[in-house]
Amino acid sequence: MLKGNIVRLLQLAVTLWGSCAAAQQPAAPALPPHDQVQDCLRKLWAKPVFWDSRAVAPVDPSVCGAPPGKIEDTLKAQHLSVFHLANAVFLTSADLFTPNRMGFYYRWKIPSINIRVLPLTLDESRSPSDAELRQITEAILQRSHLTPLTCPFDDNSDGIGELALSIEIDIHKMHIGSPRESVVALVVNTDPQQDRVAGTGRIIYGELEDGGFKYLWETPLLYSSFGQWGYDDLLRNGNLQISMTTSWGSSGQYTLFYAFDLDGREITRQNDTCQVMDEFALDHNRNATVCPVYADSVDVVATAKGPKDLRIVDSSANQVDPTKSVKKLRYIYKDGRYQVASAAPVKGTTSLSVAAINEQGTNLMKEGKFQEASDKFYEAYLRNDSTAQCLYTNNLGFADYKMGKYEEAVEYLKETTHCDSTRAVAYLNLGDAYAKLNRNADARQAYEKYLELTPDSKSAADVKKKLDALPPSP
Repeated sequence: MLKGNIVRLLQLAVTLWGSCAAAQQPAAPALPPHDQVQDCLRKLWAKPVFWDSRAVAPVDPSVCGAPPGKIEDTLKAQHLSVFHLANAVFLTSADLFTPNRMGFYYRWKIPSINIRVLPLTLDESRSPSDAELRQITEAILQRSHLTPLTCPFDDNSDGIGELALSIEIDIHKMHIGSPRESVVALVVNTDPQQDRVAGTGRIIYGELEDGGFKYLWETPLLYSSFGQWGYDDLLRNGNLQISMTTSWGSSGQYTLFYAFDLDGREITRQNDTCQVMDEFALDHNRNATVCPVYADSVDVVATAKGPKDLRIVDSSANQVDPTKSVKKLRYIYKDGRYQVASAAPVKGTTSLSVAAINEQGTNLMKEGKFQEASDKFYEAYLRNDSTAQCLYTNNLGFADYKMGKYEEAVEYLKETTHCDSTRAVAYLNLGDAYAKLNRNADARQAYEKYLELTPDSKSAADVKKKLDALPPSP
């Protein structure tokens, strides 16, 4: 399970129509034509402008250069229909109203857009006031590239095609140790009849300053299904990050994970995922959506210091070719994003057993080659799925201890004691690491636990001497 405050379940259906926020990535491309047209029409008509999610044909942004009185004629020449509603403007393809034998055409005469505003309160968040909801919603409608909406083919009893958008708003202290409050909003295409997500969405981020809302950035479009979102201290850079995990595949068998730092960077953006998305996307949608980590499962794992790691299980190649191995991968944060640091097969053809790799590490320890030994122990740790994993984390911790990496040693040894609370040697090693860090109270507790588990061991006398030698201060 992903760690962090994850409490909101949503469904984002597969839709490859999108836009990339101009401030989202330093190397982001220019806005797609649909978003350029959305921006200029919103400025012209002073209303939120929505696209139909089925209006995917290329649009020429030169329409924005037409005289205001000729704009609608110019749009019509591009086979677009414009509907001026009380609360918004809606753009769709005129061709979607042409009857066909399949029945996939619009039978309504006019659309309606229900804009729902919903306050959210995730763990340790506060509920926004009514005034804050109004101010934040107004800013989003004025500045965000609003998600495309899904149109029904049929009308209601009044001849209207019903559409809906939800804006879900949360206020949270994202800057650790600071009273500053941030606004995180999820803007999503929703079912007009039920309060559930029916299409794409995007995250909007801003901050509350001097009693007002400051709009800062938006993410590319998010798409997938059955996702959970929340906040996690992934980077340990003084603020929390916004993270989301969603299901993917015909039966939700895969996991997508993406996260954003407070400057808008998509820190989990994967080049290989982007290439796959571009293969499916229309030309004007290239580089327009998130490019998440894609795997069977994703776990956020604490490290001794610095950004947290991601541990991934990936069986995608195995499902295509059974001779290919299921892999465990470790992602580290480097050069502004998470990327693969190491990989090892879990099953499939392999030259050495996990036990043999661990034995190699043990032999390297005897030779004083602690870093090489640590690499072997880590490979065994990645490839192992059994309770013996506690052995490998203990060995990893001991190798780090021998290299003077005492904080890293503590993390692995603590993981060992959580995995197997009866592994006495882990408490001995943990006590030694704590002692090197002058964490005397923690060292005392670890040594005492070791003696409790093995009071008659050969090392008991030495451990008692270590206890007596510990200063009384923490």
